[in-house]
Amino acid sequence: MISGMRHWLAGMILLAVGTPVQAETSASEFLKLSGDRQAAYVAGILQGMSYVMFNYDRAGYERWDACVRAQSLEATVGDVLRLLKESPNESRSPVPWAVTTAVSKRC
Repeated sequence: MISGMRHWLAGMILLAVGTPVQAETSASEFLKLSGDRQAAYVAGILQGMSYVMFNYDRAGYERWDACVRAQSLEATVGDVLRLLKESPNESRSPVPWAVTTAVSKRC
């Protein structure tokens, strides 16, 4: 059940972030950003995930939020950077994919 929720949540995040409201950031563009901008980008995706999770599964939200916050933002950015370097073409929305994958592996 929880695994299914993660996949649903990941799909919703990718769908929301992948809409053509703004230009998507490619993996190479993200990797060129300063550390502060990378952290802000990842924090924004996490905030969006948090909003969706809170509204989708309030009962599981607190546990999910605690798990996400158990690791520093800098460590999460490090995981995202590693994933993007290993698989830069994994997704049409590489940065949201990498954030979702990094969080899903630990939460």
